Amino acid sequence: LERQAQCVRESNRRGFFRTDEAFHATLAELSGYPGVWQIILEVKTQIDRYRLLTLPLEGRMTEVLAEHRAVIDALASNDPKRAVRAMREHLDHVLPVLEITRRLRPEYFTV
Repeated sequence: LERQAQCVRESNRRGFFRTDEAFHATLAELSGYPGVWQIILEVKTQIDRYRLLTLPLEGRMTEVLAEHRAVIDALASNDPKRAVRAMREHLDHVLPVLEITRRLRPEYFTV
């Protein structure tokens, strides 16, 4: 998270993208569900596209960092219910943020 925070301070989207990747891979590895990262990898192209489209939004990296901190804080407190809630909130932002991006950059979404 410190590396992500540094990327936010430096407005380094590429670095943030890499640290975001490491964050999610590590969470998947530690989750106790060994196959979860493999499932994510199968749809990774679309996930990466989403991240590349949404990270440039004003404040998005800061938002994601705060969401990640909430997950880690809950895990560090050994509070699985809070961790699930924090992860759900993190994932619940996917569609609304994608919709904002679609409105701002419709050319990325036309077929």
